[in-house]
Amino acid sequence: MTDPVRDRAVPDDRPNRLPWPPVLLAGATTLALAFDHWVVACPIPFAETAAAKVLGLLLLGSGLGLVVWAVLAFYHHRTSIRPDRAAKVLMTSGPFALSRNPIYLGEAALLIGAGLLFNRLSLVVAAAAFIVSVTILAVRGEEAHLARRFGDAYEQYCQRAGRWL
Repeated sequence: MTDPVRDRAVPDDRPNRLPWPPVLLAGATTLALAFDHWVVACPIPFAETAAAKVLGLLLLGSGLGLVVWAVLAFYHHRTSIRPDRAAKVLMTSGPFALSRNPIYLGEAALLIGAGLLFNRLSLVVAAAAFIVSVTILAVRGEEAHLARRFGDAYEQYCQRAGRWL
């Protein structure tokens, strides 16, 4: 019996050369906090309400939960979580049934939640910048990699699960 993943594998086939997502998340967060510290801390007009604080806490909790759930799924399937390493398994269950990018979605939710909770517009803007930059620099490469490795199975998965939601 042949292994279809191994048969499709190309030597040194990996989604990206650099581990962009953690670099982009750290960069977006650092720039947001530096902007608040050295330029001006911009509050969110409606974030002083109790409802905004509760929403911030819910986003923080759900973002953290989603990231942890996805990380545990990587360990359960014995495949690398590193975004610059080749995928060994096409993960389609658990958090990956909800989103093709649950870790990045969770990280964006963490930034937005922190922005609401601490009333920092810069963190909400950082979340938007993170989503755009991670899509361009990481997700597109990961999607092409998964399409090469898993072919029709990946295409069918894309029909069931959205890139973000």
